[in-house]
Amino acid sequence: MVAIAALGEEKQSYLMVHHKDADHSLHMAVSDDSSTRDNADKLAKEAEVLRIDGSNPLVKTRFTADPAGYSDGEWFYVFMGHDDDRAKGYLMFDWSVVRTKDMVEWEDLGTVMSLRETFPWARPDKAWAAQAVKRGGKWYWYICTSRKGGRGDAIAVAVADDVKGPWKDPLGKPLAEGGGFIDPSVMIDDDGKAYLFWGNHGGDPGMWYAELKENMIEFASEIKPVPGLLDAEAFGEPLKWPRRCGPHRAGSPQTNFVEAPWIYKVGDTYYLEYASGGLPEKWSYSTAKSIHGPWKFGGKIMDNAGGTHTIHGGSVFHKGEWYMLYHDGNKPGGGDKRRSVRIERYKRNADGSIPFIRPTADGVKPKEPMSYVMVYHKDADHSLHMAVSDDSYNWRAVNGDKPVVKGEDIAVQKGIRDPHIARTPDGVYVVAATDLHIFARQHGYRTTEWERDGKKYAWGNNRGLVLLTSRDLVNWEKRNLDFSALKCPTQAKDAEGNDIPWSEVGCTWAPELVWDDDTGSFFMHFTTRFGNGKNQIYAVHLKKDLTGLAEDPFPLYSAPRDENGQPRYNIIDSDMVRDDDGVWHLFYVSHEHGASIRHATGRSIRGPFEDAPYFDGERRGHEAPSCWRRPDGTWVVMWDRYTMRPHNFGFVETKDFKEWKPIGYFNDRGSPMKREGFSEQKHGAIVQAPSGLVQAMERHFADRLTKEAEAL
Repeated sequence: MVAIAALGEEKQSYLMVHHKDADHSLHMAVSDDSSTRDNADKLAKEAEVLRIDGSNPLVKTRFTADPAGYSDGEWFYVFMGHDDDRAKGYLMFDWSVVRTKDMVEWEDLGTVMSLRETFPWARPDKAWAAQAVKRGGKWYWYICTSRKGGRGDAIAVAVADDVKGPWKDPLGKPLAEGGGFIDPSVMIDDDGKAYLFWGNHGGDPGMWYAELKENMIEFASEIKPVPGLLDAEAFGEPLKWPRRCGPHRAGSPQTNFVEAPWIYKVGDTYYLEYASGGLPEKWSYSTAKSIHGPWKFGGKIMDNAGGTHTIHGGSVFHKGEWYMLYHDGNKPGGGDKRRSVRIERYKRNADGSIPFIRPTADGVKPKEPMSYVMVYHKDADHSLHMAVSDDSYNWRAVNGDKPVVKGEDIAVQKGIRDPHIARTPDGVYVVAATDLHIFARQHGYRTTEWERDGKKYAWGNNRGLVLLTSRDLVNWEKRNLDFSALKCPTQAKDAEGNDIPWSEVGCTWAPELVWDDDTGSFFMHFTTRFGNGKNQIYAVHLKKDLTGLAEDPFPLYSAPRDENGQPRYNIIDSDMVRDDDGVWHLFYVSHEHGASIRHATGRSIRGPFEDAPYFDGERRGHEAPSCWRRPDGTWVVMWDRYTMRPHNFGFVETKDFKEWKPIGYFNDRGSPMKREGFSEQKHGAIVQAPSGLVQAMERHFADRLTKEAEAL
């Protein structure tokens, strides 16, 4: 934190107070001039950005790893390791703690324990994963390290009266030693017995456990191997060792369990979470009715979060809600050995199973009020238009239904169609649109009906798309993509089996964007054809900086093929969303029997997709499906009823993508969907945006309309 105060009565000077992580002490600076005051303001803003607010990564001022959460009913603690800024291999000297009561106000206690001070017998640079628990008014912190000069791994324990320390080693030596003796996890059962689990798949067998005495610093039982590690029913399908590792030969069975066991109990069920699936690590769990097993595999909870091959997580229940802690390596300057702790809030399924959890940028940060932004185009001007809503039902025009961005200013063909809007996790808004003006000759933009020969390339032929990016929904930067210039294979062949180049692309329509957590980038899918052939859906990942394509475009979905390998009918206007269970839902328009919307599902963003239930009640031609979500979790598919005069959007709702409820059109009798100040909208898409940002955008365009009116 940084605080600024004015000093003196006549001439104003400024006093700055701040602290440093290095010494956790009070520091001061003074200034007599406004320029330094400006710098102080800048520092204050930077400090605000860096404070712990529940967003990810949780700690922004240093690299942290191997989180272990603990709730005592009042405080939620996160114990974590500290990756040194210089680390190329694991370089860890100490541990730190942050805590909160409400997930809103966080306290960073900083470094509270180090190997050098608490465990002088240990290697000073191997402060690896650790977990703490409170019992009888004392804290017990189980850590893993190695002896000085030793080659094996060691589990040790420290004790303190206060989480801030001082922490003391009551044994003066390891509690346990052996190959793979890392990542300890402790729990106290309902009967008062305490258990310690630990392990790494490089050991033999890889995971162990033992009962602790009531004093929490000695074992009350022998060390036992956790049973069933190579049993697919217990811990998931075993893998094969790719190379020799300790006692394991290349090609020998490798447990799905990797390391980082996390043990706890809910009701009468024991949960054992752990890193899984080889490298990079995922996060999975098993359950049992006894601490001794047998264990039953529950499935995967998280994929690797990126930037590092480890994940090291764990669920914690605090004040009625579940939280998942884990780490990644994506913080600026981070990497495989410079990691950052992250946190997510989630809900358990009714049967007690753990759902699949995806990383987010917001973490547990209190969510600011959100509004909705709709983009659409109009045939009259081939430009970008917007409308907004506070509740997702009642919509109002932005800029008096005039263009917010003119198509002639951004498109090669001087017009855009089919706009789609999406948002990156860090708040960049991206619009993708078709670079096409179907009335360009009438408006004097060209002398021919189409950009190229209509007989050879068919109706509405074009070669490119437009990408727009903005942080404020007002000021946009553009990029133009020309697919006919691509030199990569199209994976398309003509009826004679000859390869078709991208120079023969007949159209690139209706681009839509969906964020891919696995790549940290946008996945763009769009309608295309080659020559005057049938339309189908292609897809491609964009570069993270949105400057171009990150891979070769590839076929995503098409109609069944004929004997010559050609699609039998047109497929256009794709839309994709992923539900809470990780299932991808593909909506598209089929021209098999007129234009109608269909639905397919798949487990991968790249397909394959299988037909799934869908019903919107529309009997006449309609297109441009766009799926979005209301605040209560209801999914909505919006579509363009282009056969209606004037044009309008229709809507259907679903909770589970199985049962569908049509709710009519904008301003239709009995429909909850209302619009004000706009009409004739076509091919729309919707994204959520912070209400404050939306209001600022509305004010900007309202002010512009006022100035234009005054000028007239």
